[in-house]
Amino acid sequence: MTYEIRLILPVNVEGLRLEEDVQEFGVSDARISVQVLKKASPTEDGRIDTNVAIPEMVGFAIAAERDGIDAVLVDCMGDTGLSAIREAVSIPALGPAQTAMYFAAMLGRKFSVLTSLPEHHTQIRELARSYDLETHLGPPRSLGMSVLAAMNEVERTKKVLSQEAIKAVREDETEVIILGCTSMSGMGPGIKADLANANIKGIPVIDPIPLAIRTASIMIACDLSHSQI
Repeated sequence: MTYEIRLILPVNVEGLRLEEDVQEFGVSDARISVQVLKKASPTEDGRIDTNVAIPEMVGFAIAAERDGIDAVLVDCMGDTGLSAIREAVSIPALGPAQTAMYFAAMLGRKFSVLTSLPEHHTQIRELARSYDLETHLGPPRSLGMSVLAAMNEVERTKKVLSQEAIKAVREDETEVIILGCTSMSGMGPGIKADLANANIKGIPVIDPIPLAIRTASIMIACDLSHSQI
Protein backbone atom coordinates (compact mmCIF):
# COMPACT_ATOMS: atom_id res chain seq x y z
CA MET A 1 0.00 0.00 0.00
CA THR A 2 1.33 3.41 -0.99
CA TYR A 3 0.36 6.35 1.18
CA GLU A 4 1.26 10.01 1.67
CA ILE A 5 2.15 11.94 4.81
CA ARG A 6 2.14 15.73 4.69
CA LEU A 7 4.33 17.97 6.84
CA ILE A 8 2.85 21.41 7.52
CA LEU A 9 5.33 24.12 8.50
CA PRO A 10 3.88 26.96 10.62
CA VAL A 11 6.08 29.56 8.90
CA ASN A 12 6.29 31.30 5.54
CA VAL A 13 9.77 30.34 4.31
CA GLU A 14 10.12 28.46 1.04
CA GLY A 15 12.95 25.92 1.06
CA LEU A 16 13.12 25.62 4.84
CA ARG A 17 12.08 21.97 4.52
CA LEU A 18 12.68 20.26 1.16
CA GLU A 19 10.70 17.17 0.23
CA GLU A 20 13.81 15.35 -0.98
CA ASP A 21 15.40 15.86 2.44
CA VAL A 22 12.59 14.12 4.33
CA GLN A 23 11.97 11.13 2.06
CA GLU A 24 14.72 9.22 3.89
CA PHE A 25 12.80 9.66 7.15
CA GLY A 26 9.85 7.63 5.91
CA VAL A 27 9.39 4.03 4.90
CA SER A 28 9.50 2.48 1.45
CA ASP A 29 5.75 2.78 0.78
CA ALA A 30 5.40 6.37 2.01
CA ARG A 31 5.64 9.63 0.12
CA ILE A 32 6.42 12.65 2.28
CA SER A 33 5.16 16.02 1.04
CA VAL A 34 5.72 19.47 2.53
CA GLN A 35 3.31 22.40 2.85
CA VAL A 36 4.61 25.88 3.73
CA LEU A 37 2.19 28.55 4.92
CA LYS A 38 1.49 31.55 2.69
CA LYS A 39 0.27 34.16 5.19
CA ALA A 40 2.30 33.38 8.31
CA SER A 41 5.44 35.04 9.64
CA PRO A 42 8.87 33.84 8.37
CA THR A 43 9.64 32.78 11.95
CA GLU A 44 7.58 31.56 14.88
CA ASP A 45 9.05 33.67 17.66
CA GLY A 46 6.05 34.15 19.92
CA ARG A 47 2.39 33.56 20.64
CA ILE A 48 1.27 36.18 18.12
CA ASP A 49 3.05 34.34 15.29
CA THR A 50 1.57 31.06 16.52
CA ASN A 51 -1.99 32.38 16.66
CA VAL A 52 -1.69 33.90 13.18
CA ALA A 53 -0.44 30.58 11.77
CA ILE A 54 -3.08 28.25 13.23
CA PRO A 55 -6.10 29.09 11.00
CA GLU A 56 -4.05 28.58 7.85
CA MET A 57 -2.60 25.33 9.20
CA VAL A 58 -6.08 24.02 9.93
CA GLY A 59 -7.17 24.96 6.42
CA PHE A 60 -4.23 23.12 4.87
CA ALA A 61 -4.94 20.05 7.02
CA ILE A 62 -8.58 20.01 5.89
CA ALA A 63 -7.45 20.36 2.27
CA ALA A 64 -4.94 17.53 2.75
CA GLU A 65 -7.63 15.15 4.00
CA ARG A 66 -9.93 16.18 1.15
CA ASP A 67 -7.14 15.49 -1.36
CA GLY A 68 -6.57 11.97 -0.03
CA ILE A 69 -3.50 12.57 2.14
CA ASP A 70 -3.28 9.82 4.76
CA ALA A 71 -1.76 11.74 7.69
CA VAL A 72 -0.54 15.24 8.57
CA LEU A 73 2.32 16.31 10.81
CA VAL A 74 3.02 19.68 12.38
CA ASP A 75 6.63 20.47 11.48
CA CYS A 76 7.45 22.43 14.63
CA MET A 77 8.38 21.42 18.18
CA GLY A 78 5.74 23.81 19.48
CA ASP A 79 3.09 21.40 18.11
CA THR A 80 1.50 24.52 16.66
CA GLY A 81 -2.24 24.16 16.07
CA LEU A 82 -2.25 20.42 16.78
CA SER A 83 -5.42 20.40 18.89
CA ALA A 84 -7.31 22.51 16.36
CA ILE A 85 -6.15 20.33 13.48
CA ARG A 86 -7.35 17.21 15.28
CA GLU A 87 -10.77 18.78 15.71
CA ALA A 88 -10.91 19.50 11.99
CA VAL A 89 -9.73 16.21 10.42
CA SER A 90 -10.18 12.49 10.98
CA ILE A 91 -6.86 11.35 9.48
CA PRO A 92 -3.91 10.93 11.88
CA ALA A 93 -2.49 14.30 12.97
CA LEU A 94 0.72 14.27 14.96
CA GLY A 95 2.99 16.79 16.64
CA PRO A 96 6.71 16.07 16.95
CA ALA A 97 6.93 17.28 20.56
CA GLN A 98 4.08 15.11 21.82
CA THR A 99 5.35 12.08 19.91
CA ALA A 100 8.93 12.55 21.10
CA MET A 101 7.98 13.18 24.73
CA TYR A 102 5.78 10.09 25.00
CA PHE A 103 8.46 7.91 23.44
CA ALA A 104 11.06 9.47 25.75
CA ALA A 105 8.89 8.63 28.77
CA MET A 106 8.84 5.01 27.59
CA LEU A 107 12.60 4.90 27.08
CA GLY A 108 13.75 6.50 30.33
CA ARG A 109 12.63 8.06 33.59
CA LYS A 110 13.83 11.56 32.71
CA PHE A 111 14.30 13.35 29.40
CA SER A 112 15.90 16.63 28.37
CA VAL A 113 14.92 18.80 25.40
CA LEU A 114 17.69 20.72 23.61
CA THR A 115 16.15 23.91 22.20
CA SER A 116 17.53 26.69 20.03
CA LEU A 117 17.01 29.58 22.47
CA PRO A 118 16.33 29.91 26.22
CA GLU A 119 13.08 31.69 25.33
CA HIS A 120 11.70 28.32 24.23
CA HIS A 121 12.09 26.72 27.67
CA THR A 122 8.72 27.95 28.92
CA GLN A 123 6.99 26.51 25.86
CA ILE A 124 8.65 23.12 26.42
CA ARG A 125 7.54 23.10 30.07
CA GLU A 126 3.99 24.05 29.08
CA LEU A 127 3.86 21.27 26.49
CA ALA A 128 5.18 18.67 28.93
CA ARG A 129 2.58 19.80 31.48
CA SER A 130 -0.23 19.61 28.92
CA TYR A 131 0.82 16.05 28.02
CA ASP A 132 1.01 15.03 31.71
CA LEU A 133 4.75 14.46 31.40
CA GLU A 134 6.04 17.31 33.53
CA THR A 135 7.53 14.95 36.12
CA HIS A 136 9.63 13.30 33.39
CA LEU A 137 11.06 16.57 32.05
CA GLY A 138 14.56 17.58 33.07
CA PRO A 139 15.84 21.16 32.83
CA PRO A 140 15.61 22.27 29.18
CA ARG A 141 18.89 23.31 27.61
CA SER A 142 19.54 25.56 24.62
CA LEU A 143 22.11 26.37 21.96
CA GLY A 144 21.83 30.12 22.39
CA MET A 145 21.27 30.36 18.62
CA SER A 146 18.22 31.29 16.58
CA VAL A 147 16.67 28.63 14.35
CA LEU A 148 18.00 30.29 11.20
CA ALA A 149 21.48 30.71 12.71
CA ALA A 150 21.51 27.05 13.76
CA MET A 151 20.58 26.01 10.23
CA ASN A 152 23.26 28.22 8.68
CA GLU A 153 26.02 27.12 11.08
CA VAL A 154 25.53 23.37 11.03
CA GLU A 155 28.92 22.33 12.40
CA ARG A 156 28.69 24.76 15.30
CA THR A 157 25.14 23.59 15.98
CA LYS A 158 26.23 19.95 16.12
CA LYS A 159 29.11 20.81 18.46
CA VAL A 160 26.96 22.78 20.91
CA LEU A 161 24.18 20.17 20.82
CA SER A 162 26.66 17.48 21.82
CA GLN A 163 28.09 19.66 24.58
CA GLU A 164 24.63 20.33 26.00
CA ALA A 165 23.64 16.67 25.71
CA ILE A 166 26.71 15.66 27.72
CA LYS A 167 25.89 18.27 30.38
CA ALA A 168 22.27 17.08 30.52
CA VAL A 169 23.39 13.54 31.29
CA ARG A 170 26.17 14.40 33.73
CA GLU A 171 24.62 17.38 35.52
CA ASP A 172 20.87 16.81 35.20
CA GLU A 173 20.92 12.99 35.29
CA THR A 174 18.78 12.79 32.18
CA GLU A 175 18.29 9.40 30.53
CA VAL A 176 16.91 10.47 27.12
CA ILE A 177 17.81 13.40 24.85
CA ILE A 178 15.24 15.05 22.55
CA LEU A 179 16.31 17.37 19.75
CA GLY A 180 14.17 20.41 20.51
CA CYS A 181 13.83 21.94 17.05
CA THR A 182 12.73 20.16 13.89
CA SER A 183 15.49 21.99 11.99
CA MET A 184 17.93 19.73 13.89
CA SER A 185 16.68 16.67 11.99
CA GLY A 186 19.47 14.30 11.05
CA MET A 187 21.86 15.36 13.82
CA GLY A 188 20.98 12.54 16.23
CA PRO A 189 23.63 9.99 15.15
CA GLY A 190 26.42 12.54 15.56
CA ILE A 191 25.26 13.38 19.07
CA LYS A 192 25.11 9.70 20.01
CA ALA A 193 28.65 9.27 18.72
CA ASP A 194 29.87 12.27 20.72
CA LEU A 195 28.17 10.91 23.84
CA ALA A 196 29.91 7.58 23.32
CA ASN A 197 33.26 9.35 22.84
CA ALA A 198 32.63 11.04 26.20
CA ASN A 199 32.17 7.56 27.71
CA ILE A 200 28.39 8.03 27.92
CA LYS A 201 26.68 5.04 26.36
CA GLY A 202 23.13 3.76 26.19
CA ILE A 203 21.45 7.19 26.05
CA PRO A 204 18.66 7.36 23.43
CA VAL A 205 18.68 10.48 21.23
CA ILE A 206 15.26 11.21 19.73
CA ASP A 207 14.98 13.02 16.41
CA PRO A 208 11.29 14.07 16.51
CA ILE A 209 10.44 14.45 12.81
CA PRO A 210 11.66 11.00 11.63
CA LEU A 211 10.01 9.48 14.72
CA ALA A 212 6.70 11.25 14.04
CA ILE A 213 6.77 10.22 10.37
CA ARG A 214 7.34 6.58 11.24
CA THR A 215 4.72 6.75 14.00
CA ALA A 216 2.23 8.11 11.46
CA SER A 217 3.15 5.22 9.14
CA ILE A 218 2.34 2.72 11.89
CA MET A 219 -0.96 4.44 12.64
CA ILE A 220 -1.93 4.32 8.96
CA ALA A 221 -1.00 0.63 8.72
CA CYS A 222 -3.00 -0.17 11.87
CA ASP A 223 -5.99 1.96 10.80
CA LEU A 224 -5.66 4.18 13.88
CA SER A 225 -6.33 7.87 14.38
CA HIS A 226 -7.17 10.24 17.23
CA SER A 227 -10.53 10.03 18.97
CA GLN A 228 -13.30 12.19 17.52
CA ILE A 229 -15.08 12.51 20.88
